[in-house]
Amino acid sequence: MRLRSFYRHNEDAADPKIDENEARVQLRVLALEHLRRLIATVQHVTRGIESRIAEEPPRHNSATASARDCHETSG
Repeated sequence: MRLRSFYRHNEDAADPKIDENEARVQLRVLALEHLRRLIATVQHVTRGIESRIAEEPPRHNSATASARDCHETSG
């Protein structure tokens, strides 16, 4: 987002006397807040997936199990 559009979209929230450097700082702070929220969301989803994996019983590959059974019975 360019600084001009930042000013246009935030006319109510931004003080019109704020200089360009201050606008850049505010934009960086806003970007960091969004990144923190995104990271928190990804961590939350990851924990949910990990807990579901931990709750599921282990799945056995039927082809591997059949081969193992054949090997055990033939030996």
